[in-house]
Amino acid sequence: GVVADPDEVLGDVDRTNNVAFGPATLQVRNPTDSGADLVICGVTIPAFADLPVNAQPTAQLDDQLAVEVCLGNNGNAPVASARHAIFLSADDTLDPDDLRVGEGGGVALGAGDRDISEVLIDLSGDVTPGEYYLFAVADPDDVVEEQQEDNNDRRWTDAFRVVEPGMVEGVDLAIRRFELDGERYFWGQTMTGRLVLTNRGDTDVQRFFVVRLNAEPIDGGAAVQIGAINVPSLAAGAEETFEVAVGINRRLDAGDYRIVADADPTNGTEDVNRANNRRTFNTIMALGGEPDVDASVRAVTAAPLRVQAGADLTVEALLENYGGDPTGGLEVAVVLSADALIDASDVVLDQFAIDSLDGHEERALARMVEVPVGIDQQVPQWRVAVVIDPENRLTGETSEDNNVSFAPEPVVVEGAMGGCGEDEFEDNDTPLTAVDLAPGAWPGLGGCDQADWFSVAVPAGQVLDVAVAFAERTGRVDLELVDGGVSTPGQGLGGTRSAFVPAGNARQVLIGLRPSARLQYDLAVALTPAGDGPNLRARSVVASPALVEAGAPVGLAFEVVNVGGGDAPATEAGAYFGDGPRVMGARRLGSIETPPVAAGAAVSVQGRINVPDGVANGTYALGVRVDDTAQVAEGSEDDNDAFTSVRVDADQACAADDFEPNASPYEDGAVPLVAALPAGVHADLVACHGDDDWYAVQVAAGQRLTVIADFEHALGDLELALYAPDGETVIADSTTLQNREQVELLRAGQAGAYLVRIYLAPGDIARGNTYALTVRLEEAAACPDDPFEPNGSAEQAALLPDGVHDLRLCPGDEDWFRFAVPAGNTVSFQVASGAAGVQIALFDPDGQLIEEDDRRISHQAVRNGTYRLRARVMANVDVVYELRISGVSGVDLMISDVQLTRFAAESGADLRARTVLQNRRGDAANDVLVRFLLSSDGVADLGDMVLGERRVAAIEGAGTVEFDQRLTLPANAPPGDAFVLAIADPDRAIPDVRPSNNLLSTPFTVLAACMDDDAFENESRQTATPLEPGLGVLNDGVICPFTRDWYSLFVARPGRVRITLAFDNALGDLDLRVERADGTVFGVSETEADTEVVDGVLGAAGTLYIRVDGFDDARNDYELSWTLP
Repeated sequence: GVVADPDEVLGDVDRTNNVAFGPATLQVRNPTDSGADLVICGVTIPAFADLPVNAQPTAQLDDQLAVEVCLGNNGNAPVASARHAIFLSADDTLDPDDLRVGEGGGVALGAGDRDISEVLIDLSGDVTPGEYYLFAVADPDDVVEEQQEDNNDRRWTDAFRVVEPGMVEGVDLAIRRFELDGERYFWGQTMTGRLVLTNRGDTDVQRFFVVRLNAEPIDGGAAVQIGAINVPSLAAGAEETFEVAVGINRRLDAGDYRIVADADPTNGTEDVNRANNRRTFNTIMALGGEPDVDASVRAVTAAPLRVQAGADLTVEALLENYGGDPTGGLEVAVVLSADALIDASDVVLDQFAIDSLDGHEERALARMVEVPVGIDQQVPQWRVAVVIDPENRLTGETSEDNNVSFAPEPVVVEGAMGGCGEDEFEDNDTPLTAVDLAPGAWPGLGGCDQADWFSVAVPAGQVLDVAVAFAERTGRVDLELVDGGVSTPGQGLGGTRSAFVPAGNARQVLIGLRPSARLQYDLAVALTPAGDGPNLRARSVVASPALVEAGAPVGLAFEVVNVGGGDAPATEAGAYFGDGPRVMGARRLGSIETPPVAAGAAVSVQGRINVPDGVANGTYALGVRVDDTAQVAEGSEDDNDAFTSVRVDADQACAADDFEPNASPYEDGAVPLVAALPAGVHADLVACHGDDDWYAVQVAAGQRLTVIADFEHALGDLELALYAPDGETVIADSTTLQNREQVELLRAGQAGAYLVRIYLAPGDIARGNTYALTVRLEEAAACPDDPFEPNGSAEQAALLPDGVHDLRLCPGDEDWFRFAVPAGNTVSFQVASGAAGVQIALFDPDGQLIEEDDRRISHQAVRNGTYRLRARVMANVDVVYELRISGVSGVDLMISDVQLTRFAAESGADLRARTVLQNRRGDAANDVLVRFLLSSDGVADLGDMVLGERRVAAIEGAGTVEFDQRLTLPANAPPGDAFVLAIADPDRAIPDVRPSNNLLSTPFTVLAACMDDDAFENESRQTATPLEPGLGVLNDGVICPFTRDWYSLFVARPGRVRITLAFDNALGDLDLRVERADGTVFGVSETEADTEVVDGVLGAAGTLYIRVDGFDDARNDYELSWTLP
């Protein structure tokens, strides 16, 4: 029967109807029956416990449900191992065909004992959408002999429905599948598996989040984070499979664990359904401990013992684990060795994975492997080895000396094509050991050393031709002919090189061949009579620049050689452009006139051509054909062509300006085409790395020449130099870090073409830069302005960089200069003017005179600002003076301060760095990158983790920029003491005069992952954890960063209430807040002590809500206690 209000607490006016009875079957057991009797004493699905009364329980396909099962023994005999299983049935009757979806137990039960355990069932595999009843069955395999076998099953109350996953509003992360390989992993081994993550919501996850992997001890205790998977984003409706690879280390005590995967444990994605974010692997994993493993290999055989390269070789071996524990997955390699020693030079024929070797397991291995055609043909015989664990990933082996075993008989490989086959002429590695060679074809020679040298006897009146051919994929062979100390390099494209020597007296000519790698090549040597008539050839073709854009001008230089016996008149050479080194099918670009050439002589020729418009990016052949119009009756018309290569690339080439090509006449490999430059302003010019610009300016004797280059320094640092007409003597150069470079010839002692060179500074990361060039020619007798005029007043003060400056003061004039100087910097000004007596004076940012002198001023700035220097002379004369300046220009970046919002945080947490960036010099710096790193030793290196980056658009000279930067600790940051490094310009993109102060380190501690005591379930009042009033204390509380713990405490009567929060404040400051049920504050305690106490009088019975919160997102363990009236 059922009784309502049995203790008569309520004032019921009619208690006669408080009792009702119903019929029920009661079985009275015979106390004389003996034996065990297993029953299911309860089955519960916690996920469905709080549903409304009329709501049908529903789960989504691929979800994981936790089922609590009570297994009891109602008999009078113990059971050593009692088990149970979970079944799903489409009806309310348990049938043999119903789905078995889970099992548990394995516990010892005495007479009358009970055991409650949790079983996880996966709604996947054979489970399809539909309605199911859940049954728990004791002793499902009829292993235990029981008093009764008809009371072993129990059905959960109602049916529940399994539905297809639906698209929900917001983000809904779900771990759909979680599998691990094996059941046992020791310290040092890697646990592997797979995890399938899906976003069932209609909202993209566009931020980084983690899937945390925790090991939960079976015998109780805190979960241990053992790994994490970083997920950068996950689109709505998307599904992604991740490989699990978790190293088992000694942080994990040896024992049995359940492995739980938890997607976005801090709910940073604002998941609307956290119920499906966790998934537990059903199998209990044995983790940790020292393995007893010893992987070995023996009894290796290989057949056949004589094999053709490219054919198969059968390798057999015995693999064995001498230890008692499984090894876990391993790799095995089959190797060919030339010397029966395993090293990096060996040929790995195959490397593959094998399943774990159980303790003391022996396993036969048979593998068919292909012998590569490309192995070294110089090795007469090979030793075959089998290597187990070739990457040495298996730890804790008893011995590693038995991981390799060789077959006893060597294998001979025939027909190998790799390596380098030495030829019959060795040893001919130097000119002194050159081998005499007769004319003819010599195929298949071996370039196996640094060089091969041959000597050819050339009779009088004979022309020597030498050609070498090779496979480009194997390397390159450089050719050189040495004729009486004169070297002629070979030329050609692709896999050929050729050279020739004109006829002369009888002599020996050396042939030098230098291979870039060990390779085979073919050599051809020919001797032909010079004949009586002319015979023109081309050689030494050079294109400048060799990297161009379509339609760009190119300088072309080459030699015309007359190898015949008669003089050749002036003629024309044709320029050709095509896909390969041939005139047939190539595009003719124009003609270049060639002068007369005497018999046996050579002349240098140069000209300009334009690459065709509209050609695609790529490498092309650019060549010349001498006597292109066949005006000369030659001994041979088949040897008039020579080629070089040019690359067309619109993105990488230096844009051509109006003066291109204009390379130096004194640079190696460049076509000598200096551009004539008249006086005036020339804009839109371009200089690039490898493509300097050279100009010739005609200067009369007694003239003054000034050349100014203006450009934007941030886009590429250009330098300027002025040379005498000899092209070698440097008259002046300008290499500042400003937007202007200037050189000057005060008075030309001789008339001539003075050369101007503008080029990109070596080491500059820019590819090139545009500039404008100003050329001024004037009589040296006049008093001209210097480049900084007009600067005759403080308001017109000109910027002046560090360095030595040749300046001029005209009668009645003053020169003013300004400098941005940071506080603490020392600046120095030194003037030299001979007997003229130029006075310099320094003024502070307020215009107050600091010092005046006629030789030197040195000053340490006491505050940031713009300082000004005045130069003047009292005599009414034209004065040239020198001003030497230091300490005012350049960029000196410094990280002067970094303040972290906290000095300890766990991996994956965020913090902010308040950073001060200073420029301690006077020039502005643009686009400054500041990088924040996590370092174990305070020294920046490649192994440090990037926490965040900030680009500062600009910082002025003597300027300061302050900013806050959000930093994120990587999920795989190792716990322990570390440093946060702030580095200005880490890639050295800015020419910093003192990079040593670009880094500032701040001590920091990476905390181990915080494991919340409640799986983040009581983060609000609505989900507050109820406290048992009578217990008086809650132990083992944990607060993690970015979380709060809420508790509800029912107080049955009015009176004094005291609530105490105890913790170690040094590990993180916690605060306590208590609210009444209506939301009003009962008390707050926010001190910095080890305890927080709220003590007050409650006027009426009711529920108090207690909040524990970490100050500044602190983490800590705590104890919560209470005293009630």
